[in-house]
Amino acid sequence: MKAALAGAVGWVQGEQGKLDLSVATLEEAAALREREVGPESWRLAVALNNLGEGLRALGRNEAAGR
Repeated sequence: MKAALAGAVGWVQGEQGKLDLSVATLEEAAALREREVGPESWRLAVALNNLGEGLRALGRNEAAGR
């Protein structure tokens, strides 16, 4: 539940243009999600994709591709 909330907050922060804060929150959401569901879950993949989109919005394309 915490991961879902953090992901939603991170998305809203990104929509508000608070990109640095959004990426930090999305990083937290991905870490929480991995602890909740493990490294092989599609839910973690969604959280990591969202983080990648945030990194791309910041122009950190190399980090987004990892």
